[in-house]
Amino acid sequence: MHDTILYIGLTQSVFAAIIIYLKTPLSISDKILGGWLIHIAYLLGFALFRRSFPDIPESSWVGDLNSLISFPPFIYLYTKYSVQEQKKFNINDLLHFLPVMLSIIILLIVADWPSQGFAFGYNLLNAKIWLRNILGAYLLLSLWVYLYRSYVLIADYRSRIVDLFSYESEKNNYFWLQVVIILFALNLNLTLVLGALNEYDMIHLKVGIINRLGLVLFVYAVSFWGFRQNQLLVTQKIESIEKGGLDEKVNKKDSYRKTGLKDENVDAYLDNLIATMSKTEIWKNPEISVGDLSNETKIPKHYITQLLNEKLEKNFYTFVNEYRTEGAMTMLRSADFDHWSIIAIAFECGFNSKSAFNNFFKKHTGMTPSAYKKQTNL
Repeated sequence: MHDTILYIGLTQSVFAAIIIYLKTPLSISDKILGGWLIHIAYLLGFALFRRSFPDIPESSWVGDLNSLISFPPFIYLYTKYSVQEQKKFNINDLLHFLPVMLSIIILLIVADWPSQGFAFGYNLLNAKIWLRNILGAYLLLSLWVYLYRSYVLIADYRSRIVDLFSYESEKNNYFWLQVVIILFALNLNLTLVLGALNEYDMIHLKVGIINRLGLVLFVYAVSFWGFRQNQLLVTQKIESIEKGGLDEKVNKKDSYRKTGLKDENVDAYLDNLIATMSKTEIWKNPEISVGDLSNETKIPKHYITQLLNEKLEKNFYTFVNEYRTEGAMTMLRSADFDHWSIIAIAFECGFNSKSAFNNFFKKHTGMTPSAYKKQTNL
């Protein structure tokens, strides 16, 4: 049973890493995820190799604990480079893995592999309870620190998703990653607690199987959803503006200067945005993002977000879906589309689901699409 779980996890990790690296375009976050999966494959493969030595105890922590220390940095860096636009990897981020290297160096120093033999050396290291406790305490601390930082990054991104996309789906909301982070934390903490209870003979469970089963499920989750995940297109922060009285104009000018947007370009850019939306009907693209509109208008992405927030007082999601709703309203009023179903009209206008269409239509008009069609046909 244990070996089967290890073989399944090892195979899936290698296969998923290959698929991720074949993904185009290959983002920095994809490269991190691929490296993470390869590391997991090493961890599972090493566990299989170690099980070929019957003299090594089942509860051995050597090789597992220092490998698991790399997981929190992997989660954090994958999250960071997924929800933030980065053109290249920051070499300083490798410092997050410094504790992993230090733990390996310490193990090499206290080990005596050549003279004692492989299995005996493992028994010697397993006896270093003080070292295991230090590494275990660091793993728990780093786990919660990195997972908290990752969770905050995703929460911040999700709060700004309406400024980046005209739709929300599993491909861009990173909800799956929040769930995976929580489940991973629970699994690892449960394993550590059960391991401690097992050591003091309070319970009698094969904790290694539980840990590796959770790890295999984790591999399937991150490989599946990571492959499907879209890369974030923009992350520039929008300067907040306090409204009120004569200070409003001054504050807006200051805000434009901070981002490089010149006063004399504001109206021209805004006219360009509105003209492009009307003439090209780019809003019919169900997955249009602020990056797509930037490419079409040649206006920098963060300028578009800033103009919509400050001049029109709406986010990108609302801006695009208002055009979609107006287009749907025109079709619902026209006799030429009487034979069209309401959902067909919704998809034609760029909505990617019936619920999203109904919710936004009612918010925009105060009535449901069917009620609007019935009213206009009276």
